[in-house]
Amino acid sequence: MSDKKDKFDPVQEFINLRDSIKKTAEETIRTVTGMPEATNGHPLLDIYETDSVVLIRTSFLNGIQADSLEISVENNVLTLSGSTVDNLDVKDTQFLHRELKFGAFSRSVPIPRKVEADQASAKFKKGVLTITLPKIQDDSPEIVDVTPAE
Repeated sequence: MSDKKDKFDPVQEFINLRDSIKKTAEETIRTVTGMPEATNGHPLLDIYETDSVVLIRTSFLNGIQADSLEISVENNVLTLSGSTVDNLDVKDTQFLHRELKFGAFSRSVPIPRKVEADQASAKFKKGVLTITLPKIQDDSPEIVDVTPAE
């Protein structure tokens, strides 16, 4: 009597290979960038909305001061930039394992709703930046007059 485990399943083998390659690629990217996620040094962002605003929340910004952050919105694209500083007095040769990276970053993301950029606000609390962008509340349809052709 043959056990199901012994039977070769090409589809499952392909899935296992795909998952293995994906895991290896993600680990390589994390190693090269030094980030816990593959973000190329950019903070991770959550973008969500309520009826009246679009909210952007960053991941924890390690080693950043609020006054080094720059936020701009142009043509419904949010750009967040700043610089993180390593204030730990440890030489690279003393580290046994290092994942945190420091330095300048800049990230631009499209905002999928029309917003009033001039009324934006930002709060930086416990290392997390939250940006509030009021939405433009113009849902009225554009009316086009039709003139008869002669």
